[in-house]
Amino acid sequence: MSRMRARELSILLRRFADHALGRDRTLVLNRDAPASAPAGPDVAGHLKALVGAVAAEASDPASGRLDYGRARGNPAYARYRQRAGTLHAFDPGTLAGRDARLAFWINLYNALVIDAVIQLGVRTSVMEVPGFFWRVAYGVGGVAYSLDDIEQGVLRGNADHPILRRPLLGQHDPRRRQVIEPPDARVHFALTCATRSCPPVRVYDAPHIDRQLDLAAWNFINGGGVEVDLDRRIVRLSQIFRWYARDFGSPLEFVARYLADGPEKSLLQESSDLTADYLPYDWRLNV
Repeated sequence: MSRMRARELSILLRRFADHALGRDRTLVLNRDAPASAPAGPDVAGHLKALVGAVAAEASDPASGRLDYGRARGNPAYARYRQRAGTLHAFDPGTLAGRDARLAFWINLYNALVIDAVIQLGVRTSVMEVPGFFWRVAYGVGGVAYSLDDIEQGVLRGNADHPILRRPLLGQHDPRRRQVIEPPDARVHFALTCATRSCPPVRVYDAPHIDRQLDLAAWNFINGGGVEVDLDRRIVRLSQIFRWYARDFGSPLEFVARYLADGPEKSLLQESSDLTADYLPYDWRLNV
């Protein structure tokens, strides 16, 4: 095992150690958020609009990186914090259809990540907060959903967790009612986790979710998430393809569908003797 891979494994194990050892006290970030209005049928729409406003004001369109200090001072962020308080009384089971559910949970995940970085004062990496992905949560409909509950449970169809090797949400967990099945592997390119190796922040809406997820996958794969060495016939993939290999079926076939036309795409489509390797993952904050 290379030193880089050993370091990545160490970081991942530390990410889950707090949960395994029972030290994962949940941080419900909207517990004390003042609700600006009662929860209504368009909670999802209001949150999407406010998250989009925060991201538009504080992100660099070219790099996708965020200025969290600027976001904190943005009036849209203050309004977002108020709207987050209404989630306690919002039943996500009222969302009409799969596309609306996908858009809501993706947007909520990304909003929760941004909110957590700001509220917890993260400076250089989310790894500063022990158990960040296990502990950071929002109360939705009277139940706490952590980042991992949303990603691993709801959006991945409650498939086996990549580290625990079992589903995250148990048989009698009330959150299982929100699980989206079958899962869509493109979701991995829509979720931002505040690292430099993850996708940038975007907002998603139900009427256009299929096209938006296609674009997210295309942008990630052609924007540095995959490198092809034509001479050595090596395809270097983001760690996302290693952690969630089962979600993609054949990762190389999945990549080939989204690579831009050119010799790299032709190589993946026409060759069966390629070597897959993985790019180092940069856990630094996406600033």
